[in-house]
Amino acid sequence: MFDFCSLKLKEVFEKNHEKRVDFGLKIMREYYDFLPFIKEYNKAYLERELALVKNE
Repeated sequence: MFDFCSLKLKEVFEKNHEKRVDFGLKIMREYYDFLPFIKEYNKAYLERELALVKNE
């Protein structure tokens, strides 16, 4: 009985762990897909801020 329960718990844990890992990888992939856009936005933002400072 105990062995069966521990095996079942282990199986459930492994399934949930795989789901969490897949979800984490999916989020990371989406973040890295957007990374170039984020970098370009930050660059444009910093250039705009620098121009405002120079004009003051």
